[in-house]
Amino acid sequence: MTVTAPKHNLGRSWAVTICQVLGSSAFGISLYKAMTTYMLIMVYFAPTGLTPEIYGAVTGAVALIALITAIPGGLIMAKIGAANLAKLCMLTAVLGNGLACLYLVFCGRGTDFVIMTIIGGIAMLGWGAMSVAGTALVSAWFPPKKRPLPMGCCGMFVPVSLILVQYLSSPLIAMASYDGFTEDEIAACFGQSPAGIVTVTVAFTIYIVVMCVLAMIVIRNPKPEESFLGVTAATENSGGGQQEFSEGSYKEGFTNIGVWLMIIVFVCYTFGSTTYANYWPTYIESAPAQGGFEIAPETANMMTTAVTYSMIAVSLIVGFLLTKVPRDYWWILILICSCAICFNGIFLFMIPGAGFLIPFLVIYGCLQELWPCTTYTLVPEMVDTPKGLGAALGMVSFFMNVAGTVTSAIAGIIIGSQGLTNIPPEGTWNALAPFTGAGGVIALIAGIGALFYWRKRWATLKARAAALAAEAPAA
Repeated sequence: MTVTAPKHNLGRSWAVTICQVLGSSAFGISLYKAMTTYMLIMVYFAPTGLTPEIYGAVTGAVALIALITAIPGGLIMAKIGAANLAKLCMLTAVLGNGLACLYLVFCGRGTDFVIMTIIGGIAMLGWGAMSVAGTALVSAWFPPKKRPLPMGCCGMFVPVSLILVQYLSSPLIAMASYDGFTEDEIAACFGQSPAGIVTVTVAFTIYIVVMCVLAMIVIRNPKPEESFLGVTAATENSGGGQQEFSEGSYKEGFTNIGVWLMIIVFVCYTFGSTTYANYWPTYIESAPAQGGFEIAPETANMMTTAVTYSMIAVSLIVGFLLTKVPRDYWWILILICSCAICFNGIFLFMIPGAGFLIPFLVIYGCLQELWPCTTYTLVPEMVDTPKGLGAALGMVSFFMNVAGTVTSAIAGIIIGSQGLTNIPPEGTWNALAPFTGAGGVIALIAGIGALFYWRKRWATLKARAAALAAEAPAA
């Protein structure tokens, strides 16, 4: 229990945040490297009978592994602290990626994709809990008024991962040997060597080990006198800081209507974002008959890099603006995000023409990062206690991964039914639009409900702040 406002250690708090983002990029790389190597994977592992349906089901099952620690992660955090939970998660990232890499290197074309992915699934054990730990670290290190910017940065592990994947995949693939592959196999993956998957996997595994070691050295929990857990927007300016601090109960997070509405929007958001991560570059590289634009792989990577830069800009700009905009107006951001998710879902695989690609990508990048930034900023404001926050963040991560699992499986079935990976390919990538579009519409409806809840919640917080201010002179 603290009777004075905690002391904010600016340098240490930002060092922890930056290292947490770099450590989290291990999970993003594990997930998104398939974005630029999908066709390589399909050709390289073809001898083992890999099909789009199997690919979607197995990658979805790996996302399901993250569920194991999502909700329990919030409960574990209450026992060992956010920093120790983050370090435990990063150890799983190193172990899983390392084992999968060794299996691929030593077995070569005899590697079974299903077995390799399951082994690598160990890396995803910590993904769900890492989202909980990272957000809780920011809540502990930063006062409420200064949280939006670092909370926005928490979601930057996604664009950081994408930048690495998009910039490094092409040169890494170019280093791979063409020996042992037929001309048909090379042509099937747009002129790239199927062996490039090995080079990409080894290089990114080395990066993951280095970044996780750095993060484990720097990340730690704040001292009690520096911790802002228990300091809410209502008590921040009351002069008493944590004088009414309580650990609370997990039920507060599990039964919070606002958190559930945010989760629904996040689930629908994931329908579009996961499908984009797995298939969008392949979609624009495909022929017009398949709905694509025959974009060269290098150009496709360059275009998707524009999305990544937009995502980084949004994380920083929105986080900065939220520190300047009064909280009772933050509901506008929920509305903007919900409309954006609806737009994304409808047009992601239905771009009218090649001339729309670059403008769409820049706009999409801005919209893509808005919702994670908004979610991880607003959810801590919707609950008042550490235990409630742990439960709420655990649920957000849990259902985010549920959505990723469902999306991967459904998208794989749709792509398989269209024959889009056959030689020659059949069907059209536009077949994914009804699925992602439906998610966008549902997100808009749930988002409108969430903004009304936020306005009601903030009115309650302001009334609480006014009551504390009235009691201050007597104290």
